[in-house]
Amino acid sequence: MGVRKARAAETEAALRDAARQLFAERGYLNTKITDITAAAGRATGSFYEHFASKEALLQALLADMHGQARGQLDIADHVPHDLADPAQLRDHIAAAWDVMRDNRPVVIALFESAMTAGPASGALWTRLTEDTAVFREHLEHRRDEGGSLPGDPALIAAAMGSMMSMLAYALLPARAGYPDDEVIDSLTAVIVLYAVLGAVTLVILRMLGRRWRSGSPAEPQAGVPYGPPPDRRELTSLEPTDPEPAGREPPDPAPAGPRPAGSLYAVLGVATLVILRMLGRRGRRGPA
Repeated sequence: MGVRKARAAETEAALRDAARQLFAERGYLNTKITDITAAAGRATGSFYEHFASKEALLQALLADMHGQARGQLDIADHVPHDLADPAQLRDHIAAAWDVMRDNRPVVIALFESAMTAGPASGALWTRLTEDTAVFREHLEHRRDEGGSLPGDPALIAAAMGSMMSMLAYALLPARAGYPDDEVIDSLTAVIVLYAVLGAVTLVILRMLGRRWRSGSPAEPQAGVPYGPPPDRRELTSLEPTDPEPAGREPPDPAPAGPRPAGSLYAVLGVATLVILRMLGRRGRRGPA
């Protein structure tokens, strides 16, 4: 490498390092190009020899982050895993969190840049879907293999990514003080909890939907109310001693047994308590 190329490479590296430092300290929006060149100890004109704009510099830093992610997750030869397995889910969250932790200035800059574009631009959704492609591919594989999901793979992956990126934005090292293992375990536990509750809710709602549409199931079970809810007829008198008007049938009696909505909330409540107790015991013992 010639002297000029070596100096150019040093200048570009200095600009990247200065940008990362300032994005972490001030944020992307509050950092000017002149701030970056001053921190790098370079002339302002030298910036444009390497980057067309501050956004172009951010895209270069994003490419560096994606390169680290590819090495961390080995995307090229990545075999789809089952993210319904908490152990495998934790491994993937840990890998993603390590990349976000090491590139927190870039995560901050990307978040602020997408927010300034406005919701109508779709920039934030595009950023989320691109950065969570590995999660989406694993979830699509599970769906294609017949596994249950609480929603669309792209939406679930984006929700997971937004949760992690917002935490990476907020948990600056000097202020939060949470160790990485605690953050990773908490993220894993929250995602597992909501995935389980979401799947249970969908199953129950589908069962109740079929019951209401069909009127009654093919094989009734003792003690379970069937059919659509009865029509509510107004009584002509609230006095219990008044006789029924001529030619009018008495109101339907209240159905026996629990109402479907009550059954739904009861099942969800029990499922929530069981999962929370499991997570509580795990938290007291520490991660496996």
